[in-house]
Amino acid sequence: MAFTKKNITELIATAKKAGEIALKYQKENLSVQQKKDKTPVTKADFAVNKLLSKKLQRISPQIALISEENDKNSNLDAAKSGNFFIIDPIDGTKPYIKGKAEFAISIGYVENHKANWGIIYLPAFKEVYYCFNGQAFMEKSNGDTAKLQMQKKGKNLIALISSRFKEQEIIDQYAKKYSIAQIQNMSSAMKFCHLAAG
Repeated sequence: MAFTKKNITELIATAKKAGEIALKYQKENLSVQQKKDKTPVTKADFAVNKLLSKKLQRISPQIALISEENDKNSNLDAAKSGNFFIIDPIDGTKPYIKGKAEFAISIGYVENHKANWGIIYLPAFKEVYYCFNGQAFMEKSNGDTAKLQMQKKGKNLIALISSRFKEQEIIDQYAKKYSIAQIQNMSSAMKFCHLAAG
């Protein structure tokens, strides 16, 4: 399917609505449950998943959907098709449950087994990062949009790593090898946004 800028704009608006839902739930009793894989899930995950799924089905009902909250077999069938939407309703559930800002709403489309476009929304910061037609953009909280460009390697590099990664010896080796001046632990897809923004 050929997606248009209008489709992306609509999905960004939906991601923002989903962000409002997530922030609202975060202030209330989240009613945390445990999935079969022992990871946590909340009412907010299900509410955001429902909103995003409905919007994607309206845009293109024939395209399969992979989601964190769908069952394993459904996701496997979707992946085999080669063309599918992929969403993570609340990426960074653990920090989200703790009331932290490090969580994201992620939406993407894979065509012929290759990433086609993607949207990441950071509700706590009201920032949107998205790629479409081979270009990447960041929409700031004030509505201004900037095109993201690949930057040359400079000095005082900052490395962003998962907060789950605890192998300090390996971290130190990479810091020395690549002359990294600072290391920041960060959860969720938020670190990819910071990497893209340079």
